[in-house]
Amino acid sequence: MKKVVLIILAIVMPYYAFAGFGLGLTGAVKNKVKEVEAKKTEIAPVSTLPSRPYYMGVSNFPPEAVFATIDEMYTFNNATTDIAAAHQLPGVPWVKMLTNATCNKLQDEWNTLKSKFPGRPWVVSLNALNSVRDGLALNYEDYGEGTENDSGPLSPPWDTATLNSSIVKQAYLNYVKKAIVTFDPMYLNIGIEVNELIMYDINKWNAYLELHQYIYGEIKALYPNLPVSATVQYNKYRALTPDSASLGPTMVTAVSKLVDSCDNIPISTYPYAPWATGMTTAPDDFFDALANLASQKGKRIAIGENGYPSHDFTCVGTPYSYNETQQAAYTEWLLNKARTHNFLYVLNFISTDIDIIIMTLPEGLNKEAAKAWMYLGYKDSNRALKKSYTTWMKYLNMPKK
Repeated sequence: MKKVVLIILAIVMPYYAFAGFGLGLTGAVKNKVKEVEAKKTEIAPVSTLPSRPYYMGVSNFPPEAVFATIDEMYTFNNATTDIAAAHQLPGVPWVKMLTNATCNKLQDEWNTLKSKFPGRPWVVSLNALNSVRDGLALNYEDYGEGTENDSGPLSPPWDTATLNSSIVKQAYLNYVKKAIVTFDPMYLNIGIEVNELIMYDINKWNAYLELHQYIYGEIKALYPNLPVSATVQYNKYRALTPDSASLGPTMVTAVSKLVDSCDNIPISTYPYAPWATGMTTAPDDFFDALANLASQKGKRIAIGENGYPSHDFTCVGTPYSYNETQQAAYTEWLLNKARTHNFLYVLNFISTDIDIIIMTLPEGLNKEAAKAWMYLGYKDSNRALKKSYTTWMKYLNMPKK
């Protein structure tokens, strides 16, 4: 699933990295900002609303590879969240991080992103795994401004390095420390959907767990008050997908060990077909297994990424039917469950539909799979606000306790 996202990101990354450097907002964008802010205050007076225990945010994934559109996305995301999210998708600059050198291109991207959300708390999510989640992340290359390819193949000794090798531990620790210095996060995730590795190789998982425990210990020694975790792909944890269906007990045991070296339990979840077999809507008890784990470990839950479609789509030849009313109902259900279970934060993966950019992909399996992601925003690609936007803003207007 994330492999498709990385392919899309390769298209928009040159624009994404440069967005904000000397670019002013157009009149149309400024008017849209005023419209969003007006709607934000129209929903209900704060004094009449119940409170929520969690922050609300969204990853900054551009709907189009256009400078003005990316700036509009930042503005819209500012107006519709109270926590900022850095979700690092490309690889790790392993070579430079081993010597604690600066990767200028990556640092520029981080600085740009940080500048777009002044004064906001941050959730920062990083990953030592590749997009398929079956091994070490690719090498993020410092090619220079304007280069479209941000990740390259692993060269020796990285191509044979195990996840628990000394060079991976040292390089990844330096990488994580640089992210902390840049973003000063409120919450740090040192892995993304890491339990997917269990589906490929349990020995690699054991090596990854050693890496995670090492990084967790080192960061907690330096920043004892910083909550450090790694996100768990919840559909896989619940064995709701064909590739995880046979791993129930193994998955549960492995994730339990991971959570022992986490300060909270952040998950990613997309509770709809085709990412959840046979599921057209999330059942009321969907989070019960997670709540039980959190209760056993004495830790709080968070949503590191999620989404639900608002429109019909066809994925790899199979049609799926969804609409705005279903998406709004899911959003209401999710945000209410987050109150019931005392979540720390809830992050959407996208705020604006990405159908325009997905349709620019070359024909093939990657494009077909990506279609399942097209309509997860609470604003469509024509900038019309959806029903889910009203639901989202109702909760955002609740006072954060």
